[in-house]
Amino acid sequence: MTAIRSSATHWSGAHIILVLTMALLWSAPTSEALSEAETLRDACTLLSKAEVEQLTGSSVLEPVPESSPPTLTCYYGAPGSPLLNNRPLDSLATVTITSGAEGEYFAGPDAQAKDAFAMIKDGAAEPESVDGIGDDAFWDATFKSLHVLRGKFVIDITVSSETAGLETGKAIAQIVVGRLP
Repeated sequence: MTAIRSSATHWSGAHIILVLTMALLWSAPTSEALSEAETLRDACTLLSKAEVEQLTGSSVLEPVPESSPPTLTCYYGAPGSPLLNNRPLDSLATVTITSGAEGEYFAGPDAQAKDAFAMIKDGAAEPESVDGIGDDAFWDATFKSLHVLRGKFVIDITVSSETAGLETGKAIAQIVVGRLP
């Protein structure tokens, strides 16, 4: 039952808006965008399994990276979670990073990320501003997601209900934002 509930949470409302927003603002990457994305090839390199376990107070499966430049995702699965295409259906934490790229948006990569972030925030049911992380950040309690803007990056930290929500999301975001190139 847990996998079904968590899986449904992962792909509803705000996440669909996030994916559609990214698709609208980020066209198919050019070779320049791909070379920029290759600077950061794996979102799992920004946060270790041990750090997630310490922050959530739970053991997690080995991190599973997913890459579709300019978007990179890392899944930290719950123990015993069934896998679908090598990805856990029930994750205790998920880190998604989308990077703006030079030449992909009329106003540049930072503006691309800022506009995408604004659209995501406008689509959230009740965004709660979060200070002290990146250039701007908000918490979406409905989907247990912390969205952070930092320069040309839009970072989405999603945590499960079992991992204490906002405080865990903030701790993860501080580490991830601090390690971005």
